[in-house]
Amino acid sequence: MIAIVGAGLAGLAAARRLTQAGCENFTVLEQSARAGGRVLTELADGFRLDAGFHVASTGYRAFRSFLPADQLDPAWFDSGVLMQRPDGVLVPLLNPVRHPKRARAAGFPPLPWLDQIRFGALALEALSRPGEAWAGSHRESSAELLRKRRFSPEIMDSLLRPFFGGVFLDDELGTSAGILRYYLRSFILGRAFLPAGGIGELAFRLRKDVPDARFRFQTTVQEVERGPD
Repeated sequence: MIAIVGAGLAGLAAARRLTQAGCENFTVLEQSARAGGRVLTELADGFRLDAGFHVASTGYRAFRSFLPADQLDPAWFDSGVLMQRPDGVLVPLLNPVRHPKRARAAGFPPLPWLDQIRFGALALEALSRPGEAWAGSHRESSAELLRKRRFSPEIMDSLLRPFFGGVFLDDELGTSAGILRYYLRSFILGRAFLPAGGIGELAFRLRKDVPDARFRFQTTVQEVERGPD
């Protein structure tokens, strides 16, 4: 018997893969009364309200293998960020890989030239290796990497710290520099979107091929022990 602890996206993906392989000897144990974990879409007054992470991306290889975007009726986002200037004005910075004409028409971002060169060098470095190679690299923190690259306080406060701090939920940027490169690579190459049915559509699509009998909801796992088999 195989036990899958949790019916979040990872647990649902594992259950789906076992089902596709013809395995029936598994059970998904989930503490709550539903599948999806932190990913949820609720309807309120005709609006879809998403919980959990709020955007999907084609930049993640595992995501592409389980849920191709074209199967989710995607609504695409522009690829880029909004940078807040000291006067409070939000300036769009478009990804030149995805939007070369619009990025060229917008001109150079309102950042020091040296910062633009340093960020370009960091982006090229992130693209130089597969994402999985960066994900396993943990020699220094993101803060240490950016400090060594001598980014100015201006770009740190207006772009790098708020953006990556939001991605990592870590304002101090103590997250591994390898993870920063991994995400930067994914953001450059990938496209962000939302399924038409809301982010909860991810969990729905993963679960629909798994028989209901394989799930045990409102079941709390107290301890995990590995048997001899």
